[in-house]
Amino acid sequence: MDRKLNQRILNRVIDAGCKTEKDIENLTMAEVLRIPGITKGDMILITKLQAAVKEKRLILFLAGMEQEE
Repeated sequence: MDRKLNQRILNRVIDAGCKTEKDIENLTMAEVLRIPGITKGDMILITKLQAAVKEKRLILFLAGMEQEE
């Protein structure tokens, strides 16, 4: 994964009003679609961000590293 893209997505989600991990987890598709200039790729990364937050691996996501299995 690309570290800069992941960090950009986090910034866009914060700019859209998500201030906590809980806000990110609870972000709905309708809210995602209201983010100006959102792309399909951005939506995929937001979904991955939500999973990373839920699984308590946000740092791995932001560092652009996949979780080791």
